[in-house]
Amino acid sequence: MAGKVLNGKILIKQDEFQKTKGGIIIPGTVEKPRSGTVVAVGGDTPKTKMEVEVGDRVLYDEHSGTTVILEEEDFENHGEFILLDQHNVLFYKTK
Repeated sequence: MAGKVLNGKILIKQDEFQKTKGGIIIPGTVEKPRSGTVVAVGGDTPKTKMEVEVGDRVLYDEHSGTTVILEEEDFENHGEFILLDQHNVLFYKTK
């Protein structure tokens, strides 16, 4: 990856919306997923040790994080991601 995630932050590939059998998502009828897979982590901060690792599955606060779109060709998983503070993670499961 060309960039680096700052200390205390994590980058998450958000889970996909649930779709109907035909692959249709009806706007306004489904909530945006609040879970995903960690693809990059920053280091520890003076107050907080980084607990999550790349590959962990996380569940995070509904209104937390910033949506970022990475389109760089050298980034293996380009697309839409969520960048958030580790303290916004409610639950995680190690790989």
